[in-house]
Amino acid sequence: MENHQQQLVPHSYIPTFDTQSLPHFPLHLSLHPPPLPPPSSKREAILRRSLPSPPSAHLLIEQARETDGRGGTGLGFGAAVYPAAVCLSLLISSPYFHLLPPSAFSAGVVDLGAGTGVVGLAVAARHSPPPPFRVVVTDGDEKSCGLIASNIRGNRSALKGEAVPGRLLWGNREDENACVAAAGGRISLVVMSDVAALVYREYFGDLVDTVARFAEDGAVCLFSYQPREVAVEAEFFRGLEGRGVSVERVGNEHLHPDFIAVEETRIEVFLARSKARSS
Repeated sequence: MENHQQQLVPHSYIPTFDTQSLPHFPLHLSLHPPPLPPPSSKREAILRRSLPSPPSAHLLIEQARETDGRGGTGLGFGAAVYPAAVCLSLLISSPYFHLLPPSAFSAGVVDLGAGTGVVGLAVAARHSPPPPFRVVVTDGDEKSCGLIASNIRGNRSALKGEAVPGRLLWGNREDENACVAAAGGRISLVVMSDVAALVYREYFGDLVDTVARFAEDGAVCLFSYQPREVAVEAEFFRGLEGRGVSVERVGNEHLHPDFIAVEETRIEVFLARSKARSS
């Protein structure tokens, strides 16, 4: 697992995006993380990254990554913002978001494996689900849930929609039901980033179960993915197909160019939905 950890590296720098040259990405992103603490330090490193949301509000995302072999969490590596989350947050800010099927905006939203909560907050900054529905920002890790709750509290004034934190351990039906209730009784959109990663291989089956159950109930899933160990990570995609969930890649023309041109930061985004419901 220690070797696998090196394959999940937070994005240390992204330039401020110029809306004059890229007007279809109204979400400006400026990252200013301080250095990570030295390995001998036990203190929590809170990194602050400024994530403005359209038209003028700003999301300030706190991170809590540690050099403890688990990235500051007890389960997973979600205490920092990774390139796939940045890419998906930008896509959500772009016109593509409203090219999703109309049904995606009919009920509540859930962010799975949210880590810091940045993607779920990007949704809530752009979209207000119709009452009584909400955006539920979830993780299976208790530390990450606390970080999500803190980021929601710190950004409430920037949100169009109501966002609430929630604990959802993939594959846990009780957690899924609680999430649906928190979202207002139905979920129409699922978002997630960088969960189809080698470090989560043993949980692929559980994640597929959760995504498939939401899709069977009519939800559309939009997720980003940074290819690392493609042969292994393909198991997740095959699992979705095996559960009757179609997976369609979003064209590169919709993505910010920073995540297309350079192999080290190449991100792919997919739209997944139930084959039975989309036929």
